[in-house]
Order: sequence, then C-alpha cells, then structure tokens
Amino acid sequence: MVSILLFVSVSLFSQQRQDSLWKVANDKNETVYHKIDALRNILRNDYKNENVAKVRALLLQYLNETDDDTNVALAYTGIGLTYYYQKDFNHALPYYNKALKIYQKLQNRKKLAILYRAIGMLYYDHGYMNRALESFNLSLKSSEKGSYDYCNVLDNIGYIYLNARKYDKAIACFKEAIGYIEKTTEQKGLDGFYESLAAVYLITDPEKAKYYLDHGSKLKAAPTENHVGTAYLLDYSNYYTFKKDYKTAEAYAKKALAVSLADHDWKNTVNANMSLAKVYLAMGQVSKARTFAEKALETGKQNNMFLDLKSVTTLLISIYEKQHPGQEFFEVLKLHTLIADSIKNNTLAEYELRNVFESKIVRDSIQSAEKRKLAAIRYQQEIEKQQIFIWAGILASILLLALAVFIFKLYKIKQRINKTISIENKDLTAQKAAIQNHISELLGVVESARDFVAYSKNELVFSYINNAGKKLLHFEESDENAYAYEQIFDTETLGFILEIAMPESILHGFFSGEVTIRLTDHTSFPVLLNVVCHKDSAGEITQFSMIAREISELKNYQQKITTQNAELQKVNKELDRFVYSTSHDLRAPLISVLGVLEILESEFYPEDADFQLYLSMIRSGLARTDDIIKHILEYSKNSNQSVRISGVNVLATVQKVLERHAAIILKLDIKITLLIDEKQVFYSDAGRFQTIVNNLIDNAIRFQRPEEKNKEIHIGFSFETTLAQLTVSDNGNGIDPDSLPHVFEMFYRGSSISSGSGLGLYIVKQMSDLLHAKIEINTVPGEKTAFKLVFPNLGSDIKFDVSGFEFL
Repeated sequence: MVSILLFVSVSLFSQQRQDSLWKVANDKNETVYHKIDALRNILRNDYKNENVAKVRALLLQYLNETDDDTNVALAYTGIGLTYYYQKDFNHALPYYNKALKIYQKLQNRKKLAILYRAIGMLYYDHGYMNRALESFNLSLKSSEKGSYDYCNVLDNIGYIYLNARKYDKAIACFKEAIGYIEKTTEQKGLDGFYESLAAVYLITDPEKAKYYLDHGSKLKAAPTENHVGTAYLLDYSNYYTFKKDYKTAEAYAKKALAVSLADHDWKNTVNANMSLAKVYLAMGQVSKARTFAEKALETGKQNNMFLDLKSVTTLLISIYEKQHPGQEFFEVLKLHTLIADSIKNNTLAEYELRNVFESKIVRDSIQSAEKRKLAAIRYQQEIEKQQIFIWAGILASILLLALAVFIFKLYKIKQRINKTISIENKDLTAQKAAIQNHISELLGVVESARDFVAYSKNELVFSYINNAGKKLLHFEESDENAYAYEQIFDTETLGFILEIAMPESILHGFFSGEVTIRLTDHTSFPVLLNVVCHKDSAGEITQFSMIAREISELKNYQQKITTQNAELQKVNKELDRFVYSTSHDLRAPLISVLGVLEILESEFYPEDADFQLYLSMIRSGLARTDDIIKHILEYSKNSNQSVRISGVNVLATVQKVLERHAAIILKLDIKITLLIDEKQVFYSDAGRFQTIVNNLIDNAIRFQRPEEKNKEIHIGFSFETTLAQLTVSDNGNGIDPDSLPHVFEMFYRGSSISSGSGLGLYIVKQMSDLLHAKIEINTVPGEKTAFKLVFPNLGSDIKFDVSGFEFL
C-alpha cells in the first residue's frame, strides 16, 4: 500500500512539474532562454515521447525570435534531441553540429562536453563505434576531470570497450569513474557505475560481478521500493543463469520484462526477452526459448535497434539449430541474411552468405554419396555372407540338382548386385564430376574478380590469394606461396585485423567496414574490407575469408568533386554579388532622372503637347528599365538568401502590396475583391511570399483590357489541412495557348502590349519551387486568367523535408 501511494505521489509530482514547465514555455513574459530551457526539460521528463512534435514546433518558433548565440545553440540542441528520441539519425546530427559550432566559437567547455557526449550517444546507438569513441574522448577533454559528467563519459567509453570485448580497458574506465564518485559526499550515480562494472565481470569473473551487484543494488533501491532498476534485474538473471539456478534467473528476468514494458523501455525489453530465452535454452526448453527470442527480435525490429538485433539473430540461429540439427539450411540462411540487413552500414554482398551455405550443401551432397556407396558395399558383404552359408548347406547336401539350381540363382543375384553397384558408381562419378565442375566455375569467377579475395585455414597465413589480390599486395600472379599475415601487413593493420575484424567475424559471422590497409613495404591504400568466419556443424572455426576492394580512385574522385563544387559555389556567389551590386548602383541614378522628369513635366512647357509626349515616352522607358532592375534585384536576393521560416500575416501582406499599386488601381478603376482565411498560422518565408503576391497582382494589373468597363481582380487565401492555397485571378487579356508553356521563362513576354521586364513570373516560379509550392494556371484568351499556388505550411507537425531552411 505504501509503494502504491508513493508511486501515485511521484506521478502527481511529475505531472505538476510538467504542467509548470509548459506554463513557462508558453508565457509571453518569459525570456526566450527560459522558454527554450523549459521545453528541453519537458522533453527529458516525457519518457513516452508524446510531446516531441509539439516541443519541436515551439523550439523552431522561438528560434525565429532570437539572434543570441547562447539561445540559438540551446534551441539547436533541443531540436536535435527531439530527432534523437525519434531515432532519426540523419536529422538529429546536423542540428547537433550547428550547436557545436556556436559553442566552439563561445569556447564554452561545459556545453561542448555535454554536446560531444550527445553526439557520441547518437553514433553509439546507430553502430558507429569508432566515431562514438572519438566524440566521447573529445567530451572527456572538455569536461572537468573527476566531475560527475566526466565520470558519465568514462562510463560511455567503457561500454564501447565492452562491446569490442576489450574487457581490461572497460574495467579500467569503470573503476576510474567509481574512484572519483566514491570521493564525493553525495556519491551521485554510484549504483549505476557499480552496475556497469558488474556487466563486465559477468563475462570475465562472475563472482566479482555478484559483489558489485549486491553493493550497487543496496544503493539503488529506496526503503519503500521493491525493485532496484531493470539493468540490475537483468544482471542478477545472467548471474544466476551462470550459477545454473534457473528458477531464480527466470524470476529476475520476468520482473525485468514487466518493469521495462511498464516504462516503455524497449532496449531493456529486448534484453529481458533475450535473458528469458537464454534461461529456457539452458533448461532445455527450446520451443519456449525460441518464443522469447522471436519477441526480442520483433521488438528490436520495430524500434530499429541495429546493435541488439545482431545478438538476437545469433541466439535465434543457435536455437533453431538445436530444434532442427543438420536440417533446412536455408531457414538458417534467412536469419543470417536478416543479420546483414539489420546493420545499417553493411557492405557484405549476398553472394558471400550464399556461397557459405552452398559449400555446406556441396559437402552434404558428397557425404550423402559416400553413405550410399558404403551402403552398397555393406549390401555386397551381406550377400557374400549369405553365399558362405549357402555353400555350407550345399556341401552338406547330397542333392546335386538342388546345388546346381541354387548356384544358378546365386549367379543371377550376383549379376543384379554387380549391376546395382555399377549404377551407383556411375551416379557417384557423375556427382563428383558435377561438384568438381561447380568448384572450377566458382574458382574461375573468383580469379576473374577485380576484388581482393583470399582465405586462411584458421591460422594467420593466407592459403589462397586470387590474381587481383596478388596484384593489390604487389605479388607476382604466378607466385603460389602461402603468405603469413605479418609478412604482408604492417603492425597497425595487423592489429586491426586481429583485434577487431576477426573477433567481429567470429562473433557475428562477418565483419564489414571501410579501412586503410598498410603493407610492410610502407605503401597504403583505402579499401572496403569484408571478413567472413566459416564454422563447421560443431561450431568450430574452419577458415576465414577476406574480400577487399580498393577505393583510392573513388576517394580521389570524391575529393575532386568536393573541390570543384566549392570553386563553383564561390564563382556563383561572386557573380550574384556583382549582379546585385551593379543593379543596386544603376537604380539610384535612374530614380534621380525620374525625379527630374517630374519637375520638367510640371514646371516647363506644361501646355506643349509634343514636349509632354516626349517626356512621357522617356518616363515610360525609364520606368520599364527600373522595373527590370527591381526584378533583377529580387532574383539576386532569391538566389543568395536562405529560406527563413516565420509566421506570415497574409492579410497585412496583401494590403501592403495593394497600397504599393494604389495609384494605378484607382487610375484604371479596378475592383479588388479579397477573401482571406487566417484561422490558423501560416508558416513560410514572409519576404518571398510578399514578392510572389506582388508580382502576381502586378501581372494582373498590366494585362487588364482597356475596353473592359468592370475591371476586377480577386485575391483569395485558404487552408486545407496542412496546405495553404493562394489564388490571384483577373478578367483581363488572358494568355495565348502558344505562350502558356513559356510564361515562366526568363525575359519572356507573351504579347506585344506587355510593358514588363519578362522576369516577374520567372521569379514567382523560382521562389515557389524554393518553398515547395505548386502552381496552376487557368486562362481563357480575351476573358480571364487565374493563378493558383498551393504552399505547404512549413510550421505544421507533418513530416516535411525542410533541410537547408533557416528557422527564425
């Protein structure tokens, strides 16, 4: 009863804290810093991830309201965290890197340490162990030595070493962290570090693991609580499995499963199902073990747990082989293929996996043929024994006729036996020939391959290297010697192969990755390396296969493309700056000339019609030139400026554009109709949206029919779920069918009466594409034209690719 009351009170306190944080996050009087900080705390306390999308939308909104580096970096980190909780590696990492650049500029060591650790966790969860280790080491350098954060990073590094089976290094990291924590008065998190150390000792020294589990669990469990944490429950289960106390191990694993399911802790749900599968497998309950292993597999697949899936599928394979020893190899092959598919950076071709099992089937075929041959020999031996007994009976018999008849029958039996043996021998010969032909074909494929292919029979010497491999290692093609690894690879590469690649292939069946090979003659080159470990039916290692492809040219080509892209971007930026600067400089004297023309029109010869006509022609030409320059400036801004997302006041924007054209609208007596629906906030680039509206309205004004008495322009804006629709229509000249395909082309003018620059609709199309808007034109020549643009609402909760956009 006390435990229930405590749980209820803690839940109520947690909910009250969340409500308080939401109040801060939505308070208009709070600073941007406090609102962003409150949102990050909401995210950390929301273990079910129910508010991730809502938090991200507010963070993007507040990001638009500040230019303070500290606030911007804090918001970037929070947005990255929302993607991290959704296991979206590709979106989380760019936001973390943006925050990292700001903290590097601010030289904020504490924030750098936290961010480097967050990036390390991102890499760790997606299987990039080397990059994770690099990020954790950078975090360690930025942390205060001996601090709690410093110890947490040591804990992360220790788990990387644990996964790499470098147990001594893992123990050293965990013990160093424990040493610092034990010196503090609070001893914060000491139970967690004890559990980490126990996890290593469960592999190397289970009795030591029990010592740390007992001490850590006393620290973890509060007096009124009945469980010590899921990790401790799983460790106890593994310990009692080692001690063969399966009932106790089962009880701990079941309790861990219940807690992890209640907490939505899917990683520990996978581990708890795995622990139960191992317990039942040890107890000989194979079907039950398979059920829990398949539950672990399904949970891992649903939550993209790539690292955990490898160990789960390996366990499933061992369970399956216990259920069906030596049978249905392709069912096992499916599980091996699942291992390959579950690793995100897998480069191992399906050919290698299939070849392993084909070779196994070939061996089984040979064994089957040999068994048939032995059966025929045993059959012949049995017949020969029968012959001995028959001859003994014949010698004892006086009846010579019976003896003759029996000999004749025996002769016939022998003929049938010889015929059977002859058929069996022919079958065996044909099977051996087919097998040898198949092996020759496979060898021909390997020899003609452009990749390095080699194998060694469970010793550090290559028994076979194909021609491409000899060429890569600088050997002669005719050289048939066996080569020891240490004669080929330098110390660093040899250490990598022995300490990482081969142990990984032993544990998981194969290793795959991009590495740099260094030879003893001091040459080096980058390759895509695959190492496959082959085992017999008893689980003993028979050989290792290595397949490698040199990627030097690919690397050089990638570098060349990167350099060329950088140069092109530089030239484009310089050209855009030149166009913008030149256009801007040209417009100033043009405006001055227009001003002088106004003075001439009003002050000099106002009654002279010819003089005023000439001035009007000059003004028209200058106005057209000014229009072209303004559109060039709009085009230049659109090319140079990134998309800046913010809330758009559509009605205010349209009214502002109409005010700009008020004189010509009054002069032409055009009726303007507005139908604007702003029941929800429309998020887009406000500047570009205004330019689109301006150019469409300008276009509608230009192409009004002079003879039309009731000139009209309709402007509409509405929402449809996550999309917004802008419509600008008129009853003007319309667009000729021949001109319709070209209206969005640069400098295109569809008719002789057009006085525009030919850039207005081109800029509308360019900006619409940048905002992912779709354009439709509905026109009747001589009657009407309607432009309809459908925009995505870039601030909605829908999943939409906004990479490259800048949020205000």
